[in-house]
Amino acid sequence: GEHVFKTDKSTKLEFEITIPLAKVPRTLIDAFVLTKKLGIDYLWVDALCIVQGSQEEWEQESAKMGLIYSHAKIVLSSTQSSNVSDGVFMPRSTMPLSQDIAILSRGWCFQERMLATRIVHFTPTELVWECQKCRKCECGIVQSHLYPAKNNISSAFRICLGDDVGERGLRQMWREIVRSYSVRKLTNMDDKLAALSGIAALMKKKTGDMYAAGLWKASLPFDLLWRCDQTGDLKTEKARLPSWSWISVDGAVKW
Repeated sequence: GEHVFKTDKSTKLEFEITIPLAKVPRTLIDAFVLTKKLGIDYLWVDALCIVQGSQEEWEQESAKMGLIYSHAKIVLSSTQSSNVSDGVFMPRSTMPLSQDIAILSRGWCFQERMLATRIVHFTPTELVWECQKCRKCECGIVQSHLYPAKNNISSAFRICLGDDVGERGLRQMWREIVRSYSVRKLTNMDDKLAALSGIAALMKKKTGDMYAAGLWKASLPFDLLWRCDQTGDLKTEKARLPSWSWISVDGAVKW
């Protein structure tokens, strides 16, 4: 298959000394250049910063992703790239900015957009900016009435973390997060729990509650009342455990 540039057991020692720039994919090279031009000294790339193929390290590091995204000065999103070799700086399309950009439907990107304080998207047509207060683009459409409102779920989540919204407010917030997240796509569906772990860790820190495979102990009788959205495609057999959690199904869920 296609060679993937990553840190694993075979490259870890080499990368700790130096990363061979001649082998680095175009998108990462562009990210290095952007980071330097912004005057930022450090860049996080999960394929390089987490040892791939190590389940133990993956479990430890994936739980920290919430802190990484929420403490980053800025997140660079190569929204137009279909793979890591495409690069960030590509010829622009003349098509209008699409509301249905592929990367925005990915599961891992849901957590990234929820927690990041600032994101700049390099889309096929223009730059799009998102932060805690606004969302803007070069053509102006995302800040107009023609485009859906700013990601209110992200704002609501930050309010829940900072204010006293009560047990009911937190429970409703979590269910709204799960509803939005459950329709997202994952390359490896077994990452379904891990790709939400950063958000869950922040919620656990706020509540002190016990997290159990996508559900919470304090509201478990209510959380178990989830159901599948029958308008979507669902597998007839569930192989992912535990079967009593919404993570066992591939498709939209609601309460």
